[in-house]
Amino acid sequence: MISAYWKTALATLLLILAGFLWWHFFELRDVPVQRPNPARQENPWLAAKLLAEQQGIKVTLPAALDLALGQTRGTLYLPHTGDQLDEPKAKSLWRWVAEGNTLILQPRHSRRELYPFSEQSGRCDYRPLPGPTDKAADEAADEAADEPDQPAKLDPISSKFGVSLWAVFQSLPKGAPSRGANDKIICHSQLMRPGQAYPFAIDTRHNVLQARPDAAQPLYSDRDGVALRVYREGKGHVVLLADSYFDNRQLREYDHAALWLALLQLPGAKPELAILRTLDAIPWYQKLWQTVPLLLLGLVPLLLLWFGNGLMRFGALLPAPEAERRALLEHIDASSRWLWHTPGGGQLLLDAMRRQTSASLMRRAPAIARLPAAELVEVLLQATGLARERLDAAFNAPAAHVPQPFIAQIQTLQQVRNHYER
Repeated sequence: MISAYWKTALATLLLILAGFLWWHFFELRDVPVQRPNPARQENPWLAAKLLAEQQGIKVTLPAALDLALGQTRGTLYLPHTGDQLDEPKAKSLWRWVAEGNTLILQPRHSRRELYPFSEQSGRCDYRPLPGPTDKAADEAADEAADEPDQPAKLDPISSKFGVSLWAVFQSLPKGAPSRGANDKIICHSQLMRPGQAYPFAIDTRHNVLQARPDAAQPLYSDRDGVALRVYREGKGHVVLLADSYFDNRQLREYDHAALWLALLQLPGAKPELAILRTLDAIPWYQKLWQTVPLLLLGLVPLLLLWFGNGLMRFGALLPAPEAERRALLEHIDASSRWLWHTPGGGQLLLDAMRRQTSASLMRRAPAIARLPAAELVEVLLQATGLARERLDAAFNAPAAHVPQPFIAQIQTLQQVRNHYER
């Protein structure tokens, strides 16, 4: 009989086991785990690229500006490249846009700062931070233009339209007038394009466009003119953006995705898109590969054939002949060349080789050496496996007057000798 002590211990173990199983199998819950997408990390505009491809737009990621201008007829997006724009690149872009293409870019930061201020419900005004006057700020910006990584002057494109990019700070600066009960104002603007069903909401919390009094009039812009401005240039369009609305983080906010598709379908724009991440020059070999890859691939087999043809000229290394023997060989070679060029000299050389071959046959195979020429060719055809035409030319035909056939006659006779001299 099992005592009460062991029954209690067994019951306790069963309870512990049941609790363990319950904890591990009956309380499982799905917990979301964020895993970074390598493709998304490598390409900050992957979502914009995929969205454009879903609309049937061909998307490329060229490595240089000249490649993008040469291969793309449609839309060119330059995110975060305003700091790299100079006059030569701007001229190339102007010519490309004037042909009927669309350029989308974010201007260079002007080192100016604003803060949002709301004076009426649902609308943001922007005031400059307390500091130096505009003239003093311009002078400070010009002095800072030569400092590395701190561009201050406007890029050539936004400068032509009289538009600069200002940063927005949500915190209320010291010395600024009070803006009421709101310590933080969430600002956005709206864009209503011609023929559009509803206005697009665009984020203006971080950067805004500011136009000079003499700025060019845009074809259209957002409600406040601080988020987006579209200008006509020749047959194409230039779009200035206040922020990188189309990267993986901001594309899903507000109506940025709908705005992205609307800009890709501006009047006259073809269904092609190039996203250029940098305006820095690339090495010449990389540019050559991206320009004519099929030509370079076609050169590979030609180079291999040329290299293989060169290797065929080289055989096993032979020891250098002795001086006296080398002189004798050179004398025999020169005499033979001279004799072959004289009238009847080729026939003399061929007859001498035939006599040498007949002497070898008399020593090695006297039974066939006395056969007539026609029967001799038939026997040698079976014995050596050489072609009938070669044997007949070597034993019966006159000496050839062309070097290649004459050499073939001599070689055939030498092969017959080697066959019976083994």
